[in-house]
Amino acid sequence: TWTEKNHNAKSTVTICQVVSNRIFFFATIISTMAWVCMSIPLSTVGLVLNQLDPPLSDRAVEATFIAHFLGMFLPGLGTGKFIQKFGFRAAGLVSIALYIFATVLNIFAQPGEPVLWIIGQFFVGMAWNLGFTSATVMLSTSCPPDDRELACRTQSYSDFVSFLGGGIITISAGYMLDSNHVDNILEGWQLLNYIQFLFIGIMLAVILMHGKTEKGQQKMYTQALAEDN
Repeated sequence: TWTEKNHNAKSTVTICQVVSNRIFFFATIISTMAWVCMSIPLSTVGLVLNQLDPPLSDRAVEATFIAHFLGMFLPGLGTGKFIQKFGFRAAGLVSIALYIFATVLNIFAQPGEPVLWIIGQFFVGMAWNLGFTSATVMLSTSCPPDDRELACRTQSYSDFVSFLGGGIITISAGYMLDSNHVDNILEGWQLLNYIQFLFIGIMLAVILMHGKTEKGQQKMYTQALAEDN
């Protein structure tokens, strides 16, 4: 474990070393997939609900968005304790399970029936909370935690990639929803949710692969400390 006694290593570990190692890569991919899997339903559900036949009531539409944002932020009261007790990989796996559950609900949601829309969006938000937070904690292990400047630069580089990915998929999702390949808005919505499983699968693969990188990462810090001493 990297401790405050290892403070000299920050003069050797560079941002280039951090962003080129696999832990940074894995954490950034997980963070990006968490944003993508949240952005697809959030950016399109409003368009879908407004064009359903029969449509949902205004109150049901409001409840759907409220449920999503409650799912995003309310679990934050306990996410830190969960990760502290079970680890960030466990949080990532729970996030994936919630994304799968929410996506299945979204696929089966039907016009005029608000329950699945509301519950599905709530769990999408909760899945994002756990997934993004677990990726952030994982990212913190990619550089010496006592080097604040390096940690801030590492986080900003990772966030840039994640937000860029989320932005690109938001634009793409709107285009696919209105594509000529679907006959109606509900079919477009279901197609997007089927595509969602691809990104969930990538997220799962990266989390399972992460354990193999930890020993190599610790070795890099140990070598850096030895060089300074």
